[in-house]
Amino acid sequence: MNRPLVSVIVPAFNVEKYIETAIQDLRTQTYDNLECIVVDDGSTDHTLEICKEIAKLDSRIKIISKENGGVSSARNVGLQAATGDWVGFMDPDDRMDPEMFEFLVNASEQRGCDVVACRFVIEYYNEFEITFPHNPNFDVITIEGRNECVSSVQQLINVFLWNKIFRKDLIKEMLFDSELTVLEDAIFVYRAVDRAKCIRVIDVPCYHYRYLFSGLTRKTKTKEYLKSLETIERFIHYCEAEKLECTTDLKKWYLFLSARSLEGLFSIKRAADLELYEQAKINICKYPDEKKCLPFLKRFYVLIAERSFIVYRMCIRFKGRGKRMWLTINKLHTGIPFWK
Repeated sequence: MNRPLVSVIVPAFNVEKYIETAIQDLRTQTYDNLECIVVDDGSTDHTLEICKEIAKLDSRIKIISKENGGVSSARNVGLQAATGDWVGFMDPDDRMDPEMFEFLVNASEQRGCDVVACRFVIEYYNEFEITFPHNPNFDVITIEGRNECVSSVQQLINVFLWNKIFRKDLIKEMLFDSELTVLEDAIFVYRAVDRAKCIRVIDVPCYHYRYLFSGLTRKTKTKEYLKSLETIERFIHYCEAEKLECTTDLKKWYLFLSARSLEGLFSIKRAADLELYEQAKINICKYPDEKKCLPFLKRFYVLIAERSFIVYRMCIRFKGRGKRMWLTINKLHTGIPFWK
């Protein structure tokens, strides 16, 4: 029996430090019926040259070079080039376990399944690595029905692209919004699961999301966040009109993201920054009933952001220092050398 082809799309921009490792993780997958589509988005370092050299070693690797247009544009080019039955995504600075696609494809072999997801691990690169042991007897969770599928995003499968595969027929007419630079993946995931009839989740972490404290790609941009929040709010109105049960979870997520949108503002002395702050405050003041239902820490950040920008900035700084302190304590406790 022929196994389905999986197309894995890797958008790449100035990631010469990481891209070789990412592609190697794909090359060494135990499920070998893959095509790896690396879309170089106008890199100015050696990313493209590294990709071309690796592609000479493996015919499954396809390299596409384009002018810089952003991650959504790069993913759209990859989608148009994908020939697989299933489509997955990988960020070029992340890692994945060698069995990931074998597990996902095996779980997909149920009639009508449209999306398959796995758990993931967050790694604080050069700080501390959170790992989970493999469980050979992991459970596979099946979700069916439109309400249940859309609700599963916040409750179970998460908003990220990279821990999932999507049936190509499900997303063949979908594209990423090139106007968005943050949360574009979450919006794509919601649109996809709204079309899905069945989702399966394997209860084992296979994908390793590497959080780079100093990486420019992780920098929060308030203006871009606010633009994406407009799209999320339109989706909330759509779900309300369709009478989907996920609207409460979506509104709570919207409130938390509205508070997070302020993290990119270091002061509100300039008129432009003050205008962004006022817009973010309007967002934070929405949905009072859902605000009461937020978990304590998230509710705390939302309420502080609503009342005092200065206090909120102090809390954000403390949170960052506290995270680093926690990582240091874990290193001392586990005996991990500080230079790793």
